[in-house]
Amino acid sequence: MLLLTVSASLMSTNIEQAKDSIVVRMYQYKFPNSTKNVLVDGAHTLFPFFEQLKALENDSFRVVSICHIGDSHIQADAETGITRRMFQDFFGDAGRGLVAPLKLAKTNEPRNYRISSSQKWETIKCIKQENLPVGVGGLVLTSTNPVASVKIETLDLYNPEKWNFNDITVFYDTNQVSLTVSDSIPPLYSIKEETAFSKRFQLDTLVNTIDFTWEKEGENPIQFYGASIRNGRSGVLYHAIGINGAHYDDYSASPLFMRQIKELTPSLIIISMGINEAYDKGFNSNVFYNSIDVTIKQIREQCPDAIFLLTTPAETWYRFKSSKYRRPHPNIVQARDVLVKYAKDKQLAYWDLFSITGGKGSARTWRKHKLLRPDGVHFTQDGYEFMGELFFEAIYNTFKANTEYNEHVQ
Repeated sequence: MLLLTVSASLMSTNIEQAKDSIVVRMYQYKFPNSTKNVLVDGAHTLFPFFEQLKALENDSFRVVSICHIGDSHIQADAETGITRRMFQDFFGDAGRGLVAPLKLAKTNEPRNYRISSSQKWETIKCIKQENLPVGVGGLVLTSTNPVASVKIETLDLYNPEKWNFNDITVFYDTNQVSLTVSDSIPPLYSIKEETAFSKRFQLDTLVNTIDFTWEKEGENPIQFYGASIRNGRSGVLYHAIGINGAHYDDYSASPLFMRQIKELTPSLIIISMGINEAYDKGFNSNVFYNSIDVTIKQIREQCPDAIFLLTTPAETWYRFKSSKYRRPHPNIVQARDVLVKYAKDKQLAYWDLFSITGGKGSARTWRKHKLLRPDGVHFTQDGYEFMGELFFEAIYNTFKANTEYNEHVQ
């Protein structure tokens, strides 16, 4: 096994203070299988990622980017929002990361930002791609108007300045379309970078609101995919990409998604899916295995240096037509087994949420403690926050265990 060598200085006072300030719910709820809350094979496969986290200690300009891709469990950002905060409390806050125009797409949007517009946009999501490829947020908004605009705001209930930013990359199709900052009193800015599908703006001050306007010159519609928000500081960017009902195949079907995710320069790519595949009629383990493989290969083509971490779904309840009672969905176990097999076959790290949450029969316990919603699939706010804490703890424990071991043997 490849072991992480870290100096004692890494465990700095600020990290320890952050650790002490976080209340992990696993000490409140005794039923999760805490002994299994580890990243399987994480010490070996995540070594380069841990090295990058370590480098944040002494590099005031470094940013470590994480992309977490998934379905409805990720779209609301309840779980990933907690994991993001914990990463940034421990290793530095580089900004909110990716925001997608979910509310304009008439679906639920995370509570820590708002993207609004005075006009109507047409929407295509990755689960219904039709003839337009979706972008980095798992969707695309289009407008045939000659001029279109949006307002992007960052929000935080407890700290209004938490997500202030001075660096924003807007993802859109730049062909025959111009994009400018359109505030009535706009901040001074410069164009830091421009590609075929994005433009990066560097502002002279931190803001929490910005307006953009597109003007198109040709017949091509205006296409808007999302934005990545940074604050100019060193630390972690945690991008959460989720679409309700998404499958592995939904993301792999869009080459544009793959090209745009490259622009987030992810060091770690986390993928949390499998429930929707399990609920599909005619679920087939071999087909699911191939779907995972195709998706990861396509992402790896664009992000060859990124490290992958897979997570398995937790147990869910399902009401079969022949019964008025709910019982565990049998395909969830199969989907979990396929994900574990794929991770082992390809030597990837994985987080076995199915086992950690208690395995077979655990959904009833989570519902009893009001951590699982009545639908038997989605968790409550407390449930998602609990999972976000457990997930970070699994990553941090793997990181710290290697640190302490090497400090001991040096």
